[in-house]
Amino acid sequence: MSAKVVKIVPSDAVMNLDNKPTQLEGKDLNVGRALALILISGTKSADPLRAYTLARKLSEATEAIELETADVKFIEEAMAGFQGFTTLVIGQLMEKLQ
Repeated sequence: MSAKVVKIVPSDAVMNLDNKPTQLEGKDLNVGRALALILISGTKSADPLRAYTLARKLSEATEAIELETADVKFIEEAMAGFQGFTTLVIGQLMEKLQ
């Protein structure tokens, strides 16, 4: 039996309330970049190499990727301690990980 996977598209834009792409440092914020920033933020990770590897995978992907349930849980744990994005951004990211 294989592990459950979640398919995400890292290049999907994170939208603001006006339904326009959210900007961060003058660039459109996409799902992959946002999740990568959460993983490599100042929050402590029990597994920094895993956080870094996942961040690279998410930020470099140009098409849809599959994440195993364990990776999704790892990202969700990092999100729980992250304070750098608004609820609007975090909510969209959580929705993508379902």
